Amino acid sequence: MKKIALFIILIANLSFGQTSRPYYQAKKITIAPLIRGKVIGMQLFEDLLHLNYSGGLELRFLNYHSIGADLVYFRNRHENESQDSITNAYFDNGFSDFDRRRYLNLDYRFYLNFWRSHNIRLIPYVNLFTKIGDRHQWNQYKNIFSRYEPYNYKANFNKYGFTIGFHLGFGSEGRMGLDFNVGALKANNTLIYSTGDNTNSFVAKQWNPHARLNLFFYLIDL
Repeated sequence: MKKIALFIILIANLSFGQTSRPYYQAKKITIAPLIRGKVIGMQLFEDLLHLNYSGGLELRFLNYHSIGADLVYFRNRHENESQDSITNAYFDNGFSDFDRRRYLNLDYRFYLNFWRSHNIRLIPYVNLFTKIGDRHQWNQYKNIFSRYEPYNYKANFNKYGFTIGFHLGFGSEGRMGLDFNVGALKANNTLIYSTGDNTNSFVAKQWNPHARLNLFFYLIDL
């Protein structure tokens, strides 16, 4: 955490030291609420379907600070082919594997000053966050040709981490745009693992890379 704090201070000093550049500006924000979120549904490759939606609020205050909260839903569905061992025929209506996550995201952000070029405004920030939620992985049979053993994994998790990111705002005031960040998180998972008649549980802790993309919209003029 000391290295992270030193990194934040270094970036902030670099940011505040460049206000003499004509395209680099600081803006005083006493308080500014914004909404953020997204809805993404897509089919990846032939048999993988992805659904992700989220919605939340963020409150910026005292020029550089903000706190935010989001509710997030994430699901992958993988459709498997089934085989008739007698005729050696393959069918597309096999069983599906599901991976679902639901969680509450809470974060604190430190925004730097911003760069403006025509109708585009870029605001970098440093983000500390935590996620609290659950994950469920299971399979679902569809026909008599399936021969795989059913499984059912459940986990309650809390995760925390840090990212660096930016707001890319469009228009003269940059009220609406893209919110992207990348960094790392550490997951504390309490897993319940069921295969057939066996059920086990254990705790897993690990660091993983993390990235997030959202849309944002300020509710007031900046």
